[in-house]
Amino acid sequence: MDMEKQLKHLLGLLWFGLSMLPGLQAQSASSAWPEDMAYIQKQLEKTFPHFESHPQQSEVEQRFSELRERLESLSDFEVLAGIQYALNPLGDESARIPFFQTRLNTPIISLKTYLFEDGLYVCDAPKAHSEWIGKRISTINGMPVMAVKEKLAHYINADNGQYVDYAFPLYANMPALLAAAQLGTNTDSITLESSDGLSASFKAQPYETYAALERKLPNDGHFQNTSFADSPFWFAPLPDNQGLFVQLKRIQNPKDGPNFSSFIKDLKKLLNQKPNILILDLRYGGGGNGFKLKPFTDLIREQQTQDPKFQLLVLIGRGTRGTLAELASILSLNTKAIFIGESTAEGPNTVADSKYIELPQTGFVVSIPHVFWPTSWAADNRKWISPDKVIDYSFEAYQKHTDPWLDAALNYTPPKALAPVPMEIANSLVGKHQIGGRNLTVEKQGQQLLLRMNRRLKSFFEIHTELYYASEGVLATDIPQVFVHYDIENHTITQLDWKGVNIQ
Repeated sequence: MDMEKQLKHLLGLLWFGLSMLPGLQAQSASSAWPEDMAYIQKQLEKTFPHFESHPQQSEVEQRFSELRERLESLSDFEVLAGIQYALNPLGDESARIPFFQTRLNTPIISLKTYLFEDGLYVCDAPKAHSEWIGKRISTINGMPVMAVKEKLAHYINADNGQYVDYAFPLYANMPALLAAAQLGTNTDSITLESSDGLSASFKAQPYETYAALERKLPNDGHFQNTSFADSPFWFAPLPDNQGLFVQLKRIQNPKDGPNFSSFIKDLKKLLNQKPNILILDLRYGGGGNGFKLKPFTDLIREQQTQDPKFQLLVLIGRGTRGTLAELASILSLNTKAIFIGESTAEGPNTVADSKYIELPQTGFVVSIPHVFWPTSWAADNRKWISPDKVIDYSFEAYQKHTDPWLDAALNYTPPKALAPVPMEIANSLVGKHQIGGRNLTVEKQGQQLLLRMNRRLKSFFEIHTELYYASEGVLATDIPQVFVHYDIENHTITQLDWKGVNIQ
């Protein structure tokens, strides 16, 4: 081998050896990021519904610009955390970095915690740390829990604060994310202190170790058939045969067992026996196909029409999102449902259906939603669906294996019936009306005066509600904080007072 070839060979070996050093690995990786950053922003403009008119568009672009200036000094994970931070102002859980994607597989400490009304408690832990089960965590890396949550919220992409509370226990278990948010210095461990003085440093483990831990659901133990645990939808009789309990986790046909259509047929047979109560649990999960919902919602509405004594009580919480949040909104506008629990993780109009976009240079995946799903008027900017009866979930209730949602539903007393619409007013309003560019129909059905608006193609927004007399010129509805204004002389509906928004 001549001198020139030997020199090239030695330089090649030297470069290979140096490239294995952590610092140069990060630098080499960062050289691919400028192109991937530009790619993300282009995909965001193309994919995220109405991105160009989003009120936080300029803030998102500013954060990307600031991140681009720091790329050379950041590791891959720090760049991804920066992208998460840049997407945060969009206010959508689906616009995010999937931190547990295969290529990244972010390590996480193995403690299952939950943010109860009285603090962050440990619900399950591996045997080596079993003494932590039942402890209230007071500090994370030396900082108070709520101070950590406030700062980490900038990295928990969410539609509202309820989902931040829901996701915080998971995100707060990732040492590398805490470090990226300047809430710690170690990227592989977290130091926790409990309210009674217990302190320990927890080493991060693969996600599978964390996933193997349990945090029992509030309704566990209330129903005899434990085979329901992995079912996306199921029903069971309530205690003392008071009615039916139905739980939906995903509107998706399982690999084994009946599909959703068969489930609805079986449910209809039970409803034919005229139960007094149906408690519908929408607290967990949220994925699936919203177009499968209409036969279910129609069945519930028909049951209430045929049996005035039938009560629908819907359990919602900070984890109610996606298709289940859509269902909650649809039921609120089309049935006499009473909602019990916490405000939902999403509002009635939301963007969803994630596209998982692989970056061309680094190969990491970014989630961007690409479909807008309305279940209410465009002017309805609510970020959550509120319960009619609020539930506070304490660690004491968890320890006692009680379900305050279910208890409240079983002990619910219906409010006093609203006043019927006088015959003269009812007769004057029967017919077609136009409000907000939509056709509304008022019709009489027996002693009831009903308002109906049919859904459009590729939309879940429809209205079926009974009308009641509220005051001169104003009718109440089954929908909380929704009123119909009318002009009796001209036989017309003039506007809707839609939860404080005027729809004309």
